[in-house]
Order: sequence, then structure tokens, then C-alpha cells
Amino acid sequence: RPEFALLRLLFASVGETRCPDCGVKVEKHTIPGAVDACLMLPGGSRLLVVAPVARASADGSDEARPWESLRRELERQGFQRLWLGGRIVEVGEVPESRVPAEIEVVIDRLVLADAPAESRSRLAEALETAFKAGAGRAMVLVLDEASAERERLPFDVRFNCARCGRVFPEPEPQLFSFNSAVGACPTCQGFGRTSNLDPDKIVPDPRKSIDTGAITCWQTPAYKQLHKECRQACHRQRVRTDVPYVDLSEADKRFVWDGDGDWIGVRGFFDWLETKRYKVHVRVMIARYRGYYTCPTCGGRRLRPEALNVRVGGKTIADLALEPVKDLRAWFDALRLGAEDEEKAAVLLREIRSRLAYLDDVGLAYLTLDRQTRSLSGGESQRINLASALGSSLTNTLYVLDEPTVGLHARDTHRLLGILRGLIAKGNTVVVVEHDPEMIGAAEHLVDLGPGAGEAGGEVIFEGPYAGLAACKTS
Repeated sequence: RPEFALLRLLFASVGETRCPDCGVKVEKHTIPGAVDACLMLPGGSRLLVVAPVARASADGSDEARPWESLRRELERQGFQRLWLGGRIVEVGEVPESRVPAEIEVVIDRLVLADAPAESRSRLAEALETAFKAGAGRAMVLVLDEASAERERLPFDVRFNCARCGRVFPEPEPQLFSFNSAVGACPTCQGFGRTSNLDPDKIVPDPRKSIDTGAITCWQTPAYKQLHKECRQACHRQRVRTDVPYVDLSEADKRFVWDGDGDWIGVRGFFDWLETKRYKVHVRVMIARYRGYYTCPTCGGRRLRPEALNVRVGGKTIADLALEPVKDLRAWFDALRLGAEDEEKAAVLLREIRSRLAYLDDVGLAYLTLDRQTRSLSGGESQRINLASALGSSLTNTLYVLDEPTVGLHARDTHRLLGILRGLIAKGNTVVVVEHDPEMIGAAEHLVDLGPGAGEAGGEVIFEGPYAGLAACKTS
């Protein structure tokens, strides 16, 4: 739908990504931006610029790099000091036992001048060096008079969390589309639901015992042998097969479902069936005993977790998709962004507000954007298409509508008429097949076909303005 496409563009343009672990806003810093952030501190502030350097091996493994090797490399690059344990220490004085998984290499120490311009060039040079040494990360520590750390300003030129280093994908329209491999939830593939074995289908009547056929998937001639094996396995484990299934303990039910080394259990049986999916009857068998459940990863929102970390105005795109059009329109009318984001998204916001207004005006205020197209009535589909056409601002176009008032409350008919008159005012022609008296009365020109329906009709009974229709006795 066009409205959802516009939302994807909006979130890709001005969406704010926050790290779910730290709650920190994920930004892609630049050197000038980092310098400006530091220069907002009061004059006389004592700053220490450091580069976080991980001890991970160069081959990407989790094994820590030997300290001696890392120390020699730091000294070769001209770095002589570390920030360790709340103080500056010489690189050569640190024993390996005291070296953490991530060290902070001191790049520069400076005191901000009262005139910010005097500190800009030195701060920019220090941050540039820190970004190179820290593989895109830098940290500015604000120290007090006793050289104790008072505050940290993290920066990252990559799209990572500046505090914990977690990597995030940069927002793009495809990230917010469940029809794209980029944005779809990896667990449910963007469907919002996952299929799994349905216990209520496999054991539809728990009042039956295993002996009397509680497990229905083994009651056909093809799988009757598994019913016998299940009873034998239960007898070995002292699981009663002559009592109602519902009365079995949780441990006994778990044995029936999961089995053990000698017995495959219900799940093992269906896992084996999965290897035979190339057979049509097996696929039918599997489908018969499966149910659909809300995806545990995305909670039915169909998008990957990274997309749900992006917010506009405090809401995710999935949150907005669940809002009725009426509430969504009010939310966007009240939405206020920062000056820069407002300017960047001005065209998108204007278009979104316009299209939501059209959807509301054609009587679709109750719909949500995540409503499936197949669940819409014919009248709803037409009014959605009508709202899309209004949003596209077409002129010199012929619109043919078949009973657009179907499903529309009588009190909203006048709003639909207003929309149609708006189309006509733009130079379009609107032809409507309709039985609603209010719609008929508002038409400029009428063609009445009859006298009956279907084979009994097909003749032009009347053609002309509404005033003449009332006087036509055969209409």
C-alpha cells in the first residue's frame, strides 16, 4: 500500500535507532560533529581523548591477543600511555595480568580554551587519530581537578552503539518491509506466524487412553506399527497406557512426545516425516497435524529485531501499522520532529498526512495499515483505491466505481460524495454504479437500466438529471 511505502521511507530517512542493551541512540558520528559536541562543554574543561582497542586476535577468534605483541605494536605506532583503573599509566609498566579485554589508549590531553575556536583544530586532530586507532571508535573523558573521570562522551564513525560496540544496519526502506529478505523476521520469514505441531490435533480427545487411540496420527493402517511401539516403550518406562491421556503426569507426557534413546516419540516421528516431504501424501499428513502460532521472535510484527529498534516519535513502524487510520492521522498531525529532521522529512510528512486524511474522509477511519487485503470488502477496496488516486492528484482521468458505498455507514456517504466532487473539480470524470438514494440524488447525470435485474433488464429506462428521474413512472 502507498501509505506503508511512505512510512518505510520516513523511517529510513529520520528513524532513530536505539541500542536495546544500552538504551543509547545509535549514531554515525563525524569528526566535525564530535568536535562540536565536545566544544559545547564549558571553557576550562579538562579532556582526555582515548581510543578503545580490543585485545581480540586479528583472525577474528575470541582468543585474546598476547599483551606483549599488542604492546609492541602500540609503541611502534607512538602510543605510550593507557587509561587504566582511573589513571594514566605507561604502556611498558602494565603486566599482562592487569590488561582488560579492551584497553583505552591515551591519544591526547587538553584543556578547552574559553574561545572554542582555539581548541577546535587540536581536538579534531586527536579525534581523527583516536578513530583510526580504535577502528572507528573514540572516547572523550571529562576529568575533574583531581584528574578523576567525571563523564564520558562516546563517539563512533560506524553505525554502532558507541557504548557497547553492537553493530546495527543503517536504516533503509527495505529494512522495514516484511516482503524483503532484508527486513523480514528470520524466524517466520515475514509471515508473523510459525507452524508447529498442534497438540490439540494430535491428541484431540485427551479423555482417551493411549491404548484406545488418544494419539490419532498413529491410528491409520500405514502407521499402526508406531502405535504398538509407543505402547511397548511406555510399558518399559512404567507409563500407563490404560488411563486417560489427560491424567498422565507431565514427565510421562514428555516421554510420549520426546521419547528417549530407544523410542523416537511424537516429535521424532514428525522429524522423520520431514525427510519425506517430497511425497505429496506426507506433506498432507504433516499439514493435518500442524497449527499456526504467533512468532516468538517478532511477536507477530513480521519484521526483524533490528527494524523494531528504529523509532520515529517514540513509536516503531509496527506500532503505527496497528493504529486505526483515525488515531494514526491524529498522531501524525501532532508529531513534531527536530528542526533538521522536520526539514528532511517535510515532503514525506505532508504526503502521509494527506493520504491518511483521504482514507479517513472516505470512511475508512477504522482500518489499520496491517489489515490484509484479502480480508477487505469490495467497497473497502474501492475506497482505498479511491484514496490512493486522490493522493496521486491525477487529472483528465475516468474513474469507474462499482457500489463504493458497500460497507459504508449511511452518515459517511456525504463524505464520500465530497471526495468524488473533489475528483470532478480536478477535471476528472466519475462514473458510479450505485443503488444508494443519497448517491443517486447527488449525481449530475443519471442512466437508469431496467426494468428488472439480470436477463429481465438491459433497457435504458431513463437518462437525464435527477429531477427528471422522479417524474419517470417506469423507473
